[in-house]
Amino acid sequence: PLRPGDWIGVSEMFTGLPTLANVVAQSPVRLRVIPHDAFEALMARYPAILRELMRIQSLRFSALHYLSLERETLNLKERLLKTLHALALSQPGDTEQGVSIHMPQIELSRMLAVSRPKLNQALKELEKEGLLSVHYGSICLHRPADPPTAYHHQLASSQPAAAPLRTARARPQRMLS
Repeated sequence: PLRPGDWIGVSEMFTGLPTLANVVAQSPVRLRVIPHDAFEALMARYPAILRELMRIQSLRFSALHYLSLERETLNLKERLLKTLHALALSQPGDTEQGVSIHMPQIELSRMLAVSRPKLNQALKELEKEGLLSVHYGSICLHRPADPPTAYHHQLASSQPAAAPLRTARARPQRMLS
């Protein structure tokens, strides 16, 4: 989910390519659309903003590269658990039961580049292990700060993958390309 201050379409502003995602508001929002010429002028006038955007984009690229390497070394269940822990870092409201991650399974399966039935099977296995519970439209990750020892080595480095989710809130404007 996006929060106040999130930017949308940053990479497209730099590349000039068509947008890679559609964003649909689930509640009323206020947006600031910045045309490409105004964006270029803003970057020229305020190089600190340009540096911050480049830092955010670099973090996102690093996270994607890191995740692509993990596809070769971790099995689906391990990648799923690590991804859920990274997503939990960006979710508000940790409860006694855990952190509720509001994401449809189809979106999660796309993130992990697996079919929905394979994802569902991995979710059921992790649910049987007591690590999470699956609900319609959300997954509750139980005790995200205390994963079982069997998964400690995979989760030890989940912090970098989540960095882009947390740093994306750097500016009080929204941008669409």
